[in-house]
Amino acid sequence: MPGRVSRIMYKLDRTQCLDSLLPTETVNEVAKRIRDEQNRHVTLASTISLRDRALLSTLKALRLTTRDGGSGATVRILRLVIAAHLLHTQGIDTNLERPSSTQVKLSKRQLRQVQQYIQFNLSGDIRIEDLARQVGVSRTRFLRRFKASMGKTPHKFIMESRIQHAKSLLRNTCLNIADVAARSGFAHASHLSQTFRQLHKVSPSAYRAQVSSRWAADM
Repeated sequence: MPGRVSRIMYKLDRTQCLDSLLPTETVNEVAKRIRDEQNRHVTLASTISLRDRALLSTLKALRLTTRDGGSGATVRILRLVIAAHLLHTQGIDTNLERPSSTQVKLSKRQLRQVQQYIQFNLSGDIRIEDLARQVGVSRTRFLRRFKASMGKTPHKFIMESRIQHAKSLLRNTCLNIADVAARSGFAHASHLSQTFRQLHKVSPSAYRAQVSSRWAADM
């Protein structure tokens, strides 16, 4: 039985638009691969931004290939490319068949991807949008699913990860507090000190002194 069809309408100008038919099973196939989730039906946004030139070019290629009787393999590849592009950029509405009392969480693979991304980028700016992009969901869905998975917000998890990295540097290096702050992703030393005190009730300098004292006592 043929699958349902999601219709994409690309506005060329005020009077013309480019229509293309994209089988829902194609979108669901790509969603499953990218998001590692099962049993979903994806509905594409009906209107695509005119600024999306890459998508426009691919839609035109699909229209020409279909009209000119191109190979089925080429049509399938173009549809897969369009579906993947939309999943990443176009705010797709996804309806999961699940009990309303069950919170949707990130899969183990998605959670691992996010954690690895955070660890690799601790010294820089980590945006929620970048984390959401790692697992192919919207910012809002990511925030909800991350908290359901970890029991805390992404911001709190990032701050805790930065502090853990700072503690490692304080224990194992002779870097000054400003350098520790910079390598841990804090704006300045006072930001590190303030956050460190909130979590551990001592300053970074005091923590380093405590660790050094324990280390000396064990010698």
